[in-house]
Amino acid sequence: MGRFSDSRQVYIPELKLNVYLATSFWARLVGLMGLPEVEIHPILIPRCRSIHTVGMRCAIDVIFLHGHERMHGSAEIVALHEHLRPGRIKVNRSADSVLEIWAGGIGRHSLTVGQSLVLI
Repeated sequence: MGRFSDSRQVYIPELKLNVYLATSFWARLVGLMGLPEVEIHPILIPRCRSIHTVGMRCAIDVIFLHGHERMHGSAEIVALHEHLRPGRIKVNRSADSVLEIWAGGIGRHSLTVGQSLVLI
């Protein structure tokens, strides 16, 4: 996807996701905004403690992570927000990055607070 700088893989026990990295100002600001639901791909926003869904066309799931200051390594899930509707803002002061995925992804993959993710 043109707005993101790179893609990586996130490993959750028995799950592998390809995610895009939002590292530029523009990619971080725009994120998944304006994309139709069928085009939503997981994005990781490093060095981030808050997100918005202003301008989104559909709901998304939001995973706040801690311990992911680098572009690779493990991180712990510190908060989960399922089916976050358009026009919302979420903040988590203990997070240092955010993973945005399609609505229903948290439940589908049985993600829980305290679970570890690994970015390669």
